[in-house]
Amino acid sequence: MAVADFSLKDKVAIVTGGSRGIGRSIALGLAEHGAHIVIAARKPEAMAEAVAAVQATGRRAIAVPTNVRRIADL
Repeated sequence: MAVADFSLKDKVAIVTGGSRGIGRSIALGLAEHGAHIVIAARKPEAMAEAVAAVQATGRRAIAVPTNVRRIADL
């Protein structure tokens, strides 16, 4: 299957560290292939910006404050 044919239509992807850097790029790439995105990260402002970027692709997105270093957050 070629990358151009890759579809995640209406699947949900949880992306830890999805508010910036590689995580944000992954979140946007998954959204461009049809996935709805859950951004799990620590910084509220960066999460809001990432959610807006995902929503600009036409997909749904939410932010969940998460620190993967704390087991209680998982």
